[in-house]
Amino acid sequence: MSQRVRPIAVVIGVFAALMAPIASRAAAADAATGSQTAPIQVPVEALGPMGISGIALLSPAAAGTAVQLLAVGAPADTTAIVHVGACDAIDPTLVALLGDVSATGQIQTTIPVPFDALTDGRHVIVFHPGLDLSTAVACGRIPATDGVADSGPPPVDQPPIQDPAAPDPGCLGVADWVAATEARLDRVSELLDEADGIAARMDVAATAAALASLEGELQAMVARQSQEPVPPGAGDVNQDAISAYEALAGATRRTYEALTFSTDPASSARAAAAYEEAAELMGEVGRDLGRLRGECAVPQGT
Repeated sequence: MSQRVRPIAVVIGVFAALMAPIASRAAAADAATGSQTAPIQVPVEALGPMGISGIALLSPAAAGTAVQLLAVGAPADTTAIVHVGACDAIDPTLVALLGDVSATGQIQTTIPVPFDALTDGRHVIVFHPGLDLSTAVACGRIPATDGVADSGPPPVDQPPIQDPAAPDPGCLGVADWVAATEARLDRVSELLDEADGIAARMDVAATAAALASLEGELQAMVARQSQEPVPPGAGDVNQDAISAYEALAGATRRTYEALTFSTDPASSARAAAAYEEAAELMGEVGRDLGRLRGECAVPQGT
């Protein structure tokens, strides 16, 4: 079975034969002028199903850069243009118009762009359908010549690269905020334990007083948590903390009223259940703070 030959290989062979005399003349001219810059070949390969391909020969010229180009399979009005970029990231800005490649399949022209500027590794030859610069049907990257640093194609709408060693902007200020919020949660836990201890002694008056004190503390915590600056990465947890304080303050008020005014067992039971549920929210906020501490590598005891 015969081996399949890619069209671009055939084109390169044909073009090499066609361009040999031109290359020889360019080499002779270089020798006469003392220039050591050799012409370079640029394969142009198809983008998409149209199968258009080609090859170009670039060499220095007094007026800029001489371009010899051969295209294969180009339909009517196919235009060759030089752009900045890479074949997968073409800057649509036109650098130089090479011409229509569909009439004879060949172009011989000189463009007013210095050879060294084109051969910096940051330019491409692109075939377009007419002057539709947003559509590319074939592309070839112009390689960098010896002595020219090839820094690769320029970035085209690329997001900035985040230094892995740089701190996450969402974690700035999180350590202090976590410490302050955890201190409030610890205070709430202490007050809840105190109220539970008093209630266990069946001292109704003292329990009511403890609940009133807890409600006042919670209202003050809502104000402080709402007024203090919140780091960007802690917004959701901060809102959850405020909601938990408000829920527990409301449940504490209902429990206090049931304890001091209500004789309805059902109302008292509902108030006690709401109090328990609101107290559980404090634990959820604590777990959220622990997760945030881990995400931002906040050490314990900050």
